[in-house]
Amino acid sequence: MTNARRIAFGFIDRISRAFIGIVMVIFSFTYAINSEMFAAMQFFAMYPIFTALVAWDPVYALLEAIKQYWFDYSILHR
Repeated sequence: MTNARRIAFGFIDRISRAFIGIVMVIFSFTYAINSEMFAAMQFFAMYPIFTALVAWDPVYALLEAIKQYWFDYSILHR
């Protein structure tokens, strides 16, 4: 893995973790205002536990696939 790929992957990883954290906080506040968001809150609360149990994260897999496609098949790197 080249240094550029390592830096890009670290950036994508940090951005995705921050985005998921922000979404979880927003849904928590939304639940406090509107109790109908309970199902969405349960999903976001159980998502990390479920992915840890099955040892596979679909969001991470999607980001990896996009990263693989972009860096391996990009016109910029041909």
